[in-house]
Amino acid sequence: MRVLYFLIAILLGVNYVFVNFRIGPLTFDRLLEFAIFFFLFKDFLKDYNTNKFLKGWVNFILAFAFLQVLVNIGLVIRGTLPLMDVIAYFIKALSFLAFSYLFYYILKQGKIYVDTLLGVHFLIVVFAILLHPLSPIALDLFEIKAKLFPVLDKELALRLGGEKEYITGGYARRFRVSGPFPTAILFSYFAISNFLLNFYMYVKHKGKFYLINLVIIIIASILTQTRSLVLGEFLAIGAYLFFFPGSKRKIIHFKGAIALFLGVLLVIGYKASKFDYDPTGNSSGSRLTSVSSGGESDSRPLLWYTGLYTAVTHPLGISSQDYWDVKWDFYYEYGHYHILFYPSHNGLINIAFQYSFFGYILFAFFVWFLIRYIKQLDQKYQIFYLISFLGYAFHIFFHNDFILDDDYLFLLVLISIGYEWERKQKENLEIEVNDENLTLENA
Repeated sequence: MRVLYFLIAILLGVNYVFVNFRIGPLTFDRLLEFAIFFFLFKDFLKDYNTNKFLKGWVNFILAFAFLQVLVNIGLVIRGTLPLMDVIAYFIKALSFLAFSYLFYYILKQGKIYVDTLLGVHFLIVVFAILLHPLSPIALDLFEIKAKLFPVLDKELALRLGGEKEYITGGYARRFRVSGPFPTAILFSYFAISNFLLNFYMYVKHKGKFYLINLVIIIIASILTQTRSLVLGEFLAIGAYLFFFPGSKRKIIHFKGAIALFLGVLLVIGYKASKFDYDPTGNSSGSRLTSVSSGGESDSRPLLWYTGLYTAVTHPLGISSQDYWDVKWDFYYEYGHYHILFYPSHNGLINIAFQYSFFGYILFAFFVWFLIRYIKQLDQKYQIFYLISFLGYAFHIFFHNDFILDDDYLFLLVLISIGYEWERKQKENLEIEVNDENLTLENA
């Protein structure tokens, strides 16, 4: 069985890496995950019946899945969605269940299997850093990356062509590392959850391995030039240090203040350095030190407004035509062409696009469910999970993917709540039994 546990860890680790290797709509790794999940189905049923958190977790995922089916059937009736898409979305919803349970399963088997998963993530992050134009082997690694994607995808070929041009020319100033993923934004979804998984293991076990991982992830995050990712990570670190439990809190606060001061000096120095200088004058320098990209005003508030207005005015389900109608209306009113070319850029708003406006109600109950169990954990875990919500929410507030949509990895952070709750219950039971035995001995 140890081989199976290691296989699960590797499969979870390479999520969204081998997208070109698939049978129909499912990648090989996802198919294997389903196969293993069904192989472990008896264990799943046992855990479902003995762990109250896991039972609630499964019920919520199924509730979201069936809500999505109802919404999509409504779109099919309207003639705006193919019937096969209803089945495809339902299978995807079930994959959230299989994916998250497999992590819960190896978490129970031992630390070494989670370390294996994080080891795979470590290799992905190092691969991403070494793809930077300043790396002497970047072009060689790019040839490996190019083999991971469909050769007939014209948009993807254009993206990869641009990335190769940056690497070949050594244009490092505005290059955004993306690792084995098509874009830096897709890498950022991986990075924020990978960061939080390592943070979780550090809170749980300490260890230099997790600290080294955290530092390397931050370096790669900076090289993605994704502001929300970097700020989300530092926000999580800062919040944890601020609320750090224990007698060393004042020392931690002092060190955190020094680190923040040095970080501000670093950004100011970077802004003033030649690395942020654009000799052509065509852009405002690195994205990390610019509020907007390419000197343009940030269009995201308009994208948020467009998406939210669509959600409110189509509460029972949003078809692509519904969204386009609103987009054109807002384009004529505000004149910003980004409205036509980009989605809402907000994971929370996109809940309505997947699950209708009723999805917000279900999601609110889901968050309440998670917080209810978090409150029963030790203080260090309470702090960790709350800062995880904070860092993740900050990042996805500016991007499109979200849990129960396309973001699988953050599900692993959340389902670990169930493992910690179960472990806490067992500790409390042992304490009660020991107290009873001690009372009987004294009697």
